[in-house]
Amino acid sequence: MATSEFIIPTIFKDPLTKAVFTTRRGGISQAPYNELNLGDHVKDDLKTVLKNREIVLKECGFKAIAWMNQTHSTKVCKVNLADANCKINADAIVTNARGLGLAVMTADCLPVLLADEKAGIFAAVHCGWRGIYGHILTNTVNIMKENGAKKIKAALGPAIGFDSFEIGIDLKEKFLAAGAPLSAFKETKTKKADKALCSLTELAAFELKALGCESKDIEILPFDTFKNPENFFSYRKNHITGRMAGIIGQIG
Repeated sequence: MATSEFIIPTIFKDPLTKAVFTTRRGGISQAPYNELNLGDHVKDDLKTVLKNREIVLKECGFKAIAWMNQTHSTKVCKVNLADANCKINADAIVTNARGLGLAVMTADCLPVLLADEKAGIFAAVHCGWRGIYGHILTNTVNIMKENGAKKIKAALGPAIGFDSFEIGIDLKEKFLAAGAPLSAFKETKTKKADKALCSLTELAAFELKALGCESKDIEILPFDTFKNPENFFSYRKNHITGRMAGIIGQIG
């Protein structure tokens, strides 16, 4: 069986915490989904996708992994082991169940993994611009705190980079009016009057700091999915493509 290639964040220190970001390497999907496509909604062969998910489950060591049906909403759900067999309509999931991995699928959007390891509270969050604008991170952190989290660490995974993500000026102005930092935006290289470049990572880190996360507790993994098609799926580069995953939880 294939062996997947993971990117491992270093911010989480508890030996029972398992956190990974998958790449497109190590699965069995055929082009254009090659190789480790974990998305069951992109018209890849479903049996192949499920085998890819089995590869990841085995290598991570969880009892089960919960997968979301993501729709760019701001909905957050608390889940347990039984929910791993259910369709979870949400863009963020939270758990305190030992043995359950939480998965967020991406192909340019920002995957955010959160944990208060001492309290045993974990979360996986899908952060596209809609989710960030709608404060999905705030919604998620609030639910974590309601369940006992106090000191939350975050790993921000591979996503479309600052120089690769172009948005309309009207959206930039909406973000700025809502309090987003100017540092999350800059002119395009071609200096198009109606466009700006946007950093999803900068926007997410800014909100996490506003929620009480210290800078030292936020790890940013500097991988641009758009610029590295050999290792990552990119929806903006290739509209028909697979999905990677950020996965976190407590093993055992």
